[in-house]
Amino acid sequence: MKPLSTSLTLGLASSLSFVAIQLRTEVALAQSPAPSPNLDAEAVQTYPQPLAPSLERTQLVPTEIAIPEVPATRSQQVAEPVPEAISSLETPATDPDIIESAAASPEPPSPVAAHPPTPNIPEVEDLPPVSTHAADLVAQDAPLADQVTEITGVTLESTATGVEIKLSAPAGSTLQPVTQVEGNTVVTEIENAVLALPEGQPFRQDNPAAGIAEVTVSQVTSTRVQVKITGTVAAPVVDVVTGTEGLVLATTPEGDGEEVELVVTGKRDRKVQLPVVQTSISREAFEKRNNRRVGDVLEQLPGVVVVGPPGENKDVRLRGLDKEFTRTEFNGVTLPDGGEKREFQVNRLPSAFIDKISVIRNPTAEFESDGIAGRISLTTRPIPEDLLLEGRVGYGRNDRSDKGLWNAEFVVGDKPVDQFGFLAGFSFFQEPISISKDKLFTNGKRELEEELKDRTNIDFIGDLGFFYDQGEVHLQPLISIQNEDKVKTKLNTEPKKDSTREDETEDKDFQTVGLGITHKHEFNSGIRLDSNVGYYVSTEEKDKVKAQFKQKAGVGAFNLEKTEFEVEDKEDKTWNLATALTIPIQSGVEQEIKIGAAVRLRDRFRDKTKVDVDTKGKITNTATPKDNYSISENYFAFFAQDKLQVTERFSITPGVRLEHVPRITRDGTGREVSNTDTDINPSLHLLWNPIDAVNLHAAVSRGVNRPKFDELAPFVDERNDRFVIGSPNLEPARSWNFDIGGDYATEHLFLGINLFHREIIGVIEEVDTGTKIGTKRVFQVENVGDGWTNGVELEQRLNLGLTKVKALEGFTLWANQTFLRSELTDAQGVKRPFKEQPDFLANVGLDYTYEPWGTTLTISWGYISESTELRADGTTKTIEATSILNLGLKQQLTDNLSLFFEASNLTNNGKVESEFGTNGVATSRKSEEFGRTFLFGVNWTF
Repeated sequence: MKPLSTSLTLGLASSLSFVAIQLRTEVALAQSPAPSPNLDAEAVQTYPQPLAPSLERTQLVPTEIAIPEVPATRSQQVAEPVPEAISSLETPATDPDIIESAAASPEPPSPVAAHPPTPNIPEVEDLPPVSTHAADLVAQDAPLADQVTEITGVTLESTATGVEIKLSAPAGSTLQPVTQVEGNTVVTEIENAVLALPEGQPFRQDNPAAGIAEVTVSQVTSTRVQVKITGTVAAPVVDVVTGTEGLVLATTPEGDGEEVELVVTGKRDRKVQLPVVQTSISREAFEKRNNRRVGDVLEQLPGVVVVGPPGENKDVRLRGLDKEFTRTEFNGVTLPDGGEKREFQVNRLPSAFIDKISVIRNPTAEFESDGIAGRISLTTRPIPEDLLLEGRVGYGRNDRSDKGLWNAEFVVGDKPVDQFGFLAGFSFFQEPISISKDKLFTNGKRELEEELKDRTNIDFIGDLGFFYDQGEVHLQPLISIQNEDKVKTKLNTEPKKDSTREDETEDKDFQTVGLGITHKHEFNSGIRLDSNVGYYVSTEEKDKVKAQFKQKAGVGAFNLEKTEFEVEDKEDKTWNLATALTIPIQSGVEQEIKIGAAVRLRDRFRDKTKVDVDTKGKITNTATPKDNYSISENYFAFFAQDKLQVTERFSITPGVRLEHVPRITRDGTGREVSNTDTDINPSLHLLWNPIDAVNLHAAVSRGVNRPKFDELAPFVDERNDRFVIGSPNLEPARSWNFDIGGDYATEHLFLGINLFHREIIGVIEEVDTGTKIGTKRVFQVENVGDGWTNGVELEQRLNLGLTKVKALEGFTLWANQTFLRSELTDAQGVKRPFKEQPDFLANVGLDYTYEPWGTTLTISWGYISESTELRADGTTKTIEATSILNLGLKQQLTDNLSLFFEASNLTNNGKVESEFGTNGVATSRKSEEFGRTFLFGVNWTF
């Protein structure tokens, strides 16, 4: 992450022709906070503060002003105090509505010898108590409605360390900025001001400097101007000092012609750093790379394995664990999907809709506990302040298919008035996928398989935002439709035996439709209420026909033996409601208390019909009891957490989350079983910022992993050699999650490390129960396994702008590595690694933009080491190490138009699996080939 340094300068000079508000946005080596005044014991304890943009260190001087010595830093060069200027100060403002008493006794403090006392100051005990909240003070001291100040000019200039923004207003104006942090953005609002620029439009500048994504100046209400500085990774924080006199806050006495500046110096924000352990990638970073779908972005993050060939990388396996241990949330909501393992297929969503992707490694109490490996958090793009028209159209193909690949995306958004804004996105994606499989057995048997899949995605998101002075409401519809048409041929041959062939066609439709409503309200006291409600329905329909043929002894024609017909319907619908109250406490130890609750009502069913029809027309039902079920699963949660800012550089966040899940499951015969899970999951997160460039974190939490849906039905399935029964009383697997690590971040360099350990109890596996039905043994899925997994996650990012060579300013090298280990002890006491978990993952890439030519080049290489699966019957399967090389090229044609080219899997790598018997001797080897994919097109942004 790139620490940002942001400064905001407000000059008020009665004799000058304008008032300047200057925002200096700097990207710097993470800086220390503006030093607190080192006041002498005899010095006064308060400062006059007529503007009151921040009261964090604001105090009032009843008799005189002590001038501290403030050492200059890179971003804040403070001039020496001028005694003549200080001694000439007139009586400071004494309006009781804007003065906070800080005197320890009724007696005024002793005067400082260098500065005589200022006359005519009321005694502190005569002043009434007032609010200490910045917003209240601004409201109390606000000018009358007819004293609205016009901001007539905005200029942005480059500096040695970043950019400088200046707002101009008429002389004698009183501007009152209030600054707060929202996510990655520092928001400065100026009351009783109007934006009156000559061009008649708000001001906006994208990517004005490295590490700064956007700067905007806009009118948010009829009398309020808002300045937003958005960082690419972390939000800045503000400290108020002067630019010439070295004061935390300073005024200019009436009649003095000397300009006094109010400087807000930005640094990497320690206080708003989230305690949750996570890694993230922002849109600014991933939009340069190959990013057609969300899976394309995720596979470049540390600790992430995305399963599937290029274009079909749909299942996420965090830290190499099976997909059943990973959860995905969309704008804070766990969307329903067709997967039985509670997974979400990330290839269903286009990256064009996404603003930020985070991997939550160790959640605080405000996050749902489900997902032992971690949670994927997808955040959609915000409503833009100005009109945005963005899109791209591309055409390409896979070199193993003669069908074309089509991609079209459109995003439009605007905030035409202060009270309303909107964003809408549409995506069309059609891609042919061709997979060849060749499996050779040591006994001479061979399986050849050709699969052609034509996948089409149509997606839409919307965001209707309604804004008022203290909050906002958003209506966010979502439509995601995916269709897959598949044709597959499988040929089995074996020496001296009959050959078989299977011809299969499958039509599968996925659809997720829903509406989310979010509301954020900020009270005058600083308390914030965040709420959301949503309803989503996910359906999956499959229609499959498979014809089976046989060839006698490998000679002659293939004759039809039978035809299988399979029709499957799934539906998963959820009602979601969540609310959280954030309460800041400034007195004593600074705290941020957050309490909240969540409800999710889920109804899900699967209905499958499966029959065989032989050549004589005889129909045989081949469906199993496990194929049909319905589940009503409700989720109720309450959490409380408290972020204690013990010092400015160290915070502790204890929390606890209570989750209660009642469930009713039914099989296809109507058999019904009720069950309830209740968990109390504590958490503790520590965050320490020993120096500005370094963040250290440690976290411990308790997590759960809820069972697969189809294992919860109370079915009884008779097979050839056994009975398999359902487990409606299954409990979640539970874990203790430990993470410790840190990062070093400057303007040009980022280094990160995270060590993790998971102690897992009650892993769910199918076991022999030791009982029989008749002569057949009974197998059931139970909580029988205990295990652990741990590892190290490393990240590096280097921008060659540190060389000061102009041509290298846009050159960034990035890499990440993950080392993994695990052990699972099954019911028989056999120890083995978790299923298909690799030992090592790595990604390496470069992003290079050469501004004079408008050219951007990105290259990325991903590597997954060999993984092993030790099966319950004693056999072993290994997946050989694999890698993938991707390339992207973008050429700017005009300020608004560019061409792009993307190539995936340039080295044409595939997948190789080998199987070994109980004696360790190889029995088969299977290779898969996916081919290369190329896409070329045009981008536009207005």
